[in-house]
Amino acid sequence: MTQGAMSTMFFNSKATKICVVPNGEGYIQMACPHLSSSSSEESEQGHVDGGFKDQSNPGYEQVNTRLRPGIVFIAPPGHPFVMVASNNQNLEVLCFVINAKNNERTPLAGGNNIWNQLEEVAIELAFNMPSEEVNSIRKSQKKEWFMKGPRP
Repeated sequence: MTQGAMSTMFFNSKATKICVVPNGEGYIQMACPHLSSSSSEESEQGHVDGGFKDQSNPGYEQVNTRLRPGIVFIAPPGHPFVMVASNNQNLEVLCFVINAKNNERTPLAGGNNIWNQLEEVAIELAFNMPSEEVNSIRKSQKKEWFMKGPRP
């Protein structure tokens, strides 16, 4: 990944991604449901007040990690993440995917993101504004998997 670039935020439905950084620097941001504030001791046991806790809508906690040579990180299924190269040097990341059978790779940004599949009515209800306004922002990014990263 060239300096100042970033990958599209995405998640795998079934596959686990194992990544090694041989060269370069940058950072990763991952959304992790297992670290959310709702992951209390009670929810780990699966019940609250004599009933079962609803696990269908987990909260997510953002995890940030600096990437440099020798770092290994794992992106479990259902954990959206993005990699960003530093503004000073390129970032090389070697990734392996395991349990990839019937996996769906779901982009949350970029030209082919999952939000493009929403109907106009759903967009207006979700964002509480006309779909044309939302679409002008959502569809402004044409690149698929790699794009210009955030400015420092």
